[in-house]
Amino acid sequence: FVEKLTVGKQVQVAQWSPDGNTVDYFEALANGKGIFHVVNAATGTDTVVATSATATPLPAWSADSKLLAYSTGTHTFIVNLQTPGVSQPLKPQSKVTAFNWSATSPSQLVLALGDGQQGLYLVDTQRGTMLQLDKETIQGPILWTQIP
Repeated sequence: FVEKLTVGKQVQVAQWSPDGNTVDYFEALANGKGIFHVVNAATGTDTVVATSATATPLPAWSADSKLLAYSTGTHTFIVNLQTPGVSQPLKPQSKVTAFNWSATSPSQLVLALGDGQQGLYLVDTQRGTMLQLDKETIQGPILWTQIP
């Protein structure tokens, strides 16, 4: 069956959360920026997460579907889906080139920054810490793997 989740919106770049309960999407995407939304698939509740977020890199879901990382171009934010209208900024602030959540720890995010604070960072959202892993500029996706 097919169910319409939005009405009267120009939807672009939609993606499902890992648990399949939520969809994120951009509305009115122009020059790589747009209004960033999340929709609860069960209730149809559509919440604006950010009025100006970038589609590059794409927002990233934590493995447990509770957290969502996104960028505004110069700032990186984390939104907890229990309070989708409230976003928490990460420090340092710089242009993010890639991010990805840990496959084994839903509170850990790897973040690649360019412009000023360039490097690879490990963010622990549970502890509120950030560790710089290196100072190299990274272009392209970040992939996690577990080494036995």
